[in-house]
Amino acid sequence: MWEYAIAVLLTALHCAGVRFTYEKVPDEYMDEIFHVNQTRLYCSGEFSTWNPKITTPPALYFLATPFFCGIERYTNTLLTPIAFLVIHRIRLQIFPKSDAIADALAILSLPVLLHSSLLFYTDLFSVVAVLAGFLFGHKNWIFLSTASFAIAVLTRQTNIVWAFVFGIYALVTGYRRSQTVRSLFEVVLRLWSLVFLGLGFAAFVVLNKGVVLGDRSAHEPKFHLMQVLYASVFIVFSSAPHFLVHLPGLLRHIVFHPLRQLVFLIPIFAAVQFTSMDHPYLLADNRHITFYVWKRFFQRHEFLKYLYAPFYLCAVTYLLKSVRLVPRYIVLLAVLASCTVLIPVHLLEPRYFIMPYIIWRLGVKTPHRWTILLEIVFNALVGASVLYLFYFRPFEWSNEPGVKQRFMW
Repeated sequence: MWEYAIAVLLTALHCAGVRFTYEKVPDEYMDEIFHVNQTRLYCSGEFSTWNPKITTPPALYFLATPFFCGIERYTNTLLTPIAFLVIHRIRLQIFPKSDAIADALAILSLPVLLHSSLLFYTDLFSVVAVLAGFLFGHKNWIFLSTASFAIAVLTRQTNIVWAFVFGIYALVTGYRRSQTVRSLFEVVLRLWSLVFLGLGFAAFVVLNKGVVLGDRSAHEPKFHLMQVLYASVFIVFSSAPHFLVHLPGLLRHIVFHPLRQLVFLIPIFAAVQFTSMDHPYLLADNRHITFYVWKRFFQRHEFLKYLYAPFYLCAVTYLLKSVRLVPRYIVLLAVLASCTVLIPVHLLEPRYFIMPYIIWRLGVKTPHRWTILLEIVFNALVGASVLYLFYFRPFEWSNEPGVKQRFMW
């Protein structure tokens, strides 16, 4: 009962937020220009034209076309209650006696996700589709699970990795040592729809000659191992109240196991040395917070990037220790999937960290309710600060006078 009441309340609040966004930012902004224009082509019945600047498939545009032509941002208002219900129920499956409603609210209040959901971006739809795939799969509704993962892939191609993770999970949980061949055959047969999804995606990659649809020159895959470390720091920052509570124990662990920490520092220093890289978009676009982070903390003094290695170590150690109640093979699958999604990405972009954050946060046991409430308050303060800059502190570029530019993540 309570979860539906809160879902309705969240819908009303998000609707008000989108309405306010339209009042302050009536025109399409940044990536919205491509998404909205493509959707309005669909609204007019034109399905044969594709903007070559769009890198992701059109699932979001198909969702918006029947209901939200001209008011595309409200598509995420439709998705908000679904996101809450799915996150809440997955959380209950993992920790039945937890404060699942509070945890779901904490996850949905992630500032980066909240900000992008107030615009016509793919992030919330991607999250809902992936998590629904996991939820249906856990209930053994395999066809619905596959359909959800298919929608997720049609929203963002890299979501095929999370579909693959569920497939491996199903194999592991369905495997019986006493009947090895038979049990594996039965699981594969039960997952036939998921297998076809994987084969279909493989065919797409071959025919498309890559994963990205458009703007390929700016999205060439790299071996960007630093993305995993950046994501670790992002997740720690986004869960600062949890991290601070566990910081004394974390420091004791590091101090009492110095040799182990030195061993872990070696690959971190190697990643810093050989895979630190910037992107033309990162260096040129001062509308993003990452522009200022890179300029002030990485670009100003070259040696600074090495001084951050202990912080990366603390972040990674904390993230792994905080999910110790989750079976190790699931943690390993989540880590490998996150690495697979993140490492090829050249551009430093906090939106890419949303899914790894949510997967991690769903596995964190929160012993104190006040920690979760503090997390929600922290997210609200951070989110409100960035939204204040976005709404009320626009600026102009000298080469585009009269055009308002706005701060974003």
